[in-house]
Amino acid sequence: MLTSPRRRSATSQPRLRMNELNSSPTQLRVIYRGHVQGVGFRYRTNAIAQRYPVTGFVMNRADGSVELVVAGAKGVVNRFLSEIDASMSDNISDKQVAPLEGLAEWPNFSIRR
Repeated sequence: MLTSPRRRSATSQPRLRMNELNSSPTQLRVIYRGHVQGVGFRYRTNAIAQRYPVTGFVMNRADGSVELVVAGAKGVVNRFLSEIDASMSDNISDKQVAPLEGLAEWPNFSIRR
């Protein structure tokens, strides 16, 4: 009997491994370029963030790019960014990732306007 692969719903939690959850804390700034404004990029990113134990924000920039700041366990942050990349790959032409000094604390992940 053939069964179809299980699809994860947009609201289901990803299965995180213990080593991802227990990895060292990190905070990154990511600048996305391409056709990233006016396509739901910030809203999709926020929806993905709600399924991960991360904090930070996403916002449009005046130059047409989108800025993402994210904090969390390194393994979790990497999985989160991979999901954004996969979800929005048709819109991203360039991505710059830089670590941020110190660890700021945000109560949640949000869209900044």
